[in-house]
Amino acid sequence: MAADVAALAEVAHRAGVPLVVDQAWGPHFGFNEALPPTALSQRADAMLTSTHKIAGSLTQSAMLHIAGDGRVDAEAVARALRLLRSTSPSSLLLSSLDGARRQLALHGEQILWETLQAIGVAREKFETIPGIALVDHALVGQMGVAGYDPMRIVLDVRGTGCTGYEIADALRRSYDVHVELPMQATVVFIVGLGESAHTLRRLAGDVDEVVKRLSRPSTTAPIVPPATSLRHEVALPPREAFLGDAEQVAVDDAVGRISCESIASYPPGVPALLPGERISAETIAYLRELAASGARLHGASDPEFQTINVLRT
Repeated sequence: MAADVAALAEVAHRAGVPLVVDQAWGPHFGFNEALPPTALSQRADAMLTSTHKIAGSLTQSAMLHIAGDGRVDAEAVARALRLLRSTSPSSLLLSSLDGARRQLALHGEQILWETLQAIGVAREKFETIPGIALVDHALVGQMGVAGYDPMRIVLDVRGTGCTGYEIADALRRSYDVHVELPMQATVVFIVGLGESAHTLRRLAGDVDEVVKRLSRPSTTAPIVPPATSLRHEVALPPREAFLGDAEQVAVDDAVGRISCESIASYPPGVPALLPGERISAETIAYLRELAASGARLHGASDPEFQTINVLRT
């Protein structure tokens, strides 16, 4: 899903501030009319694109694009980069960025068109799998989202009675298929440039076989954050808690204590707990449920969430 960047730019510019967009997952945007437009074309003042995601450059390579309207001082950005960058930049990364740029500029529209045709073949197969529902552009209008990237295939697996983590684990073990983002209710496949219809049809077949083997007559219930997570008590500044004298305790003994950790389920990567916040029983129950379901708790010192670091009293 893509945000309404044009509206965000209007609000930002009205307030006299530039809009910088993290377009990390959209380096291919703007190269085919079926894709969302780029942030710069919607009057953003700068955007970051992770070219290594989907567009084909080597891992860790990305581009920062700056508009020419002057709201972002390109020379100030250049000075900051000169201060922070390595004195030994990787020629391999730079060359791969240039190669990816050239391919998109010369052949991007055609390659993306062929890839989207292949995705259509896979979608037809996914639509025949019992318990699987496609989450796609049909929902964009209902959700108030400005755009949808068809290079992502999002499957709602709740009708199978399985979690996305179970489906992803079975795909990895049986077919060496690595899901980009499994969650409690969904799995997300990200399709790279130039994927063939044959490969994507096989992917859909692999999902079909996994569902036939694992499906059970129930519906997977979503894991919902507690309402109290919106109003955590901040007992200390985050820096003071993070750098403070910490001790590791069992999570059941952490209720009422001050967290020294930042813990988020990834995806979506939104912290459920931050350093300096007082830990509630509801948050403990939520994070424990996520860990038990197979979710990745990003930032947790104990990935299984049996213990947690709290400020020593």
